[in-house]
Amino acid sequence: MDSNKRIIEIDGVKLEIDLRHAKKVDHFRIGDTVKLLKKTYNGYEVFPAVIVNFTEFKSLPTIEMLYVDGCGNICYHAHFAAEKDKECTSEIAPASQLEMRFERNIIIDKLDQQIEKDEAALAMSKYRRDCFEKYFGKAFPGASEEDYDHAE
Repeated sequence: MDSNKRIIEIDGVKLEIDLRHAKKVDHFRIGDTVKLLKKTYNGYEVFPAVIVNFTEFKSLPTIEMLYVDGCGNICYHAHFAAEKDKECTSEIAPASQLEMRFERNIIIDKLDQQIEKDEAALAMSKYRRDCFEKYFGKAFPGASEEDYDHAE
């Protein structure tokens, strides 16, 4: 038998398949770890990712995933099932747990640090607004006492 041909059986029917024209079909589920090959400014890079959703658009089915970039940030990516005439900006392939280049605890700590940083920035913005209302609010004509009294 030719090395490019294989006999397979489907529902009791034996078929001879030419491997040069056969296509491997991967099955993905939500929560699967994958390798994301993503087009960047410098070419292509591979990132560890996890599938979080499938969106069944009629014209362009989409696999949504979260991936970890080179700096350890959690990023969102939508992988579109590209048509033959469209350029593909990303590809995905199955990955094993051994290929994941990050640990859960490290990512959780990084996300907690980002939350604390964002909460501090929010508190500072509220403080600045209160100061503006308290010290500059009276400078605007038409502002009533009630408009700037609550900041004191």
